[in-house]
Amino acid sequence: AYGARGFAIILLAGSYQMNGDIVRAREVLYSALGDQPLLSSSYHCRLLQGLCFIHWMESDLASLKHAAIRCLEVATEFKQLDSYVFAKYFLGICCYQLNDLDEAEQGLGTVVEDPFVARGMIYAQGAFALALCYTAQNRNEDALKVVEQVLDHSFKTNNQAILRSAKGFEA
Repeated sequence: AYGARGFAIILLAGSYQMNGDIVRAREVLYSALGDQPLLSSSYHCRLLQGLCFIHWMESDLASLKHAAIRCLEVATEFKQLDSYVFAKYFLGICCYQLNDLDEAEQGLGTVVEDPFVARGMIYAQGAFALALCYTAQNRNEDALKVVEQVLDHSFKTNNQAILRSAKGFEA
């Protein structure tokens, strides 16, 4: 029940954000997070991930970092590996955008460690961001290795969407 509720809240917040009502989008998520004590760690983490997406789409890097750190704390405390990886992804891309390449590499490296934990496009997008970190550090060979990992994974799993994205990124 909490999974469906969390998903519905994220969709509602996302619809407010897409209509330009960022205040209402944030209110929906913060209200749901503060309604009750931690009822379900996966529900709480899902809401925090939604908040991360909202902050990221608004380019509010300070709020993104705060929400990602909170998600990381809850995911660590309750051993929510999926949410842990999502939090590391958001921290990594936030740090990349802030030009904190060492921190970005650390967070994104966690995402890329196991493509079956990060899954799908989060794995691929995390890998692409990590490759960008390496490129910014003049570590082009490392960047190419990461892209090759994504290509290899997409072939092994027959994931055409990731394969197309990886080939586009590689070019």
